[in-house]
Amino acid sequence: CYLNSGDDLLGGLGTGLYDAVHAAADGATITVLGSYTIKSHTVLIVRPLTLTGINDSRITYTGSGPCAEAMLSLRAAVTLRGLNINDGNCTATNRDLVDVNSPADVLIESNDLTGGDNAIYIEDNTGNVRVRFNHISGNGGFPIYMIDNSKNGGLEATANNLNGNGAPDLIKCSSTTGSVIGNRRVNHNYWGRS
Repeated sequence: CYLNSGDDLLGGLGTGLYDAVHAAADGATITVLGSYTIKSHTVLIVRPLTLTGINDSRITYTGSGPCAEAMLSLRAAVTLRGLNINDGNCTATNRDLVDVNSPADVLIESNDLTGGDNAIYIEDNTGNVRVRFNHISGNGGFPIYMIDNSKNGGLEATANNLNGNGAPDLIKCSSTTGSVIGNRRVNHNYWGRS
């Protein structure tokens, strides 16, 4: 078991989640139990592992600000599964929930991502990102925002519930091209009633 300390430092130092990530072996599974509170700094997940929850495990934030940094940043071959992630008390400004900046492939599967700014923000990375079977709603920004990608990391978003977001329920994949990008596929998602 890893618990938060009194610190609130860069990279998530001061959180039990930061300690668990740095103590885990590559390929390990870290299980979040119950409701877990992170602090104002992004928790960097820098090892290839699975971060999972059971029985609606929750990652949230109870501070009042600043709400400028993402909740989690996936920087390795990470699987994020079975978690309820929301930015808690942030209201005037919301936090991105999951930032992806990984040279390796990332899987975001079967999560509830609600109440943030952008639910998933994908940096210019070389790893592919698969987003499937998630409930992504009630966010102020995009369900999935992928910046213009010069490093050719792909996106596959399949069978997600993407309704009730503020952007309005679109996936932002590129602002500089008007043609199909072969390694970005979005299929069989629910966008809400028209």
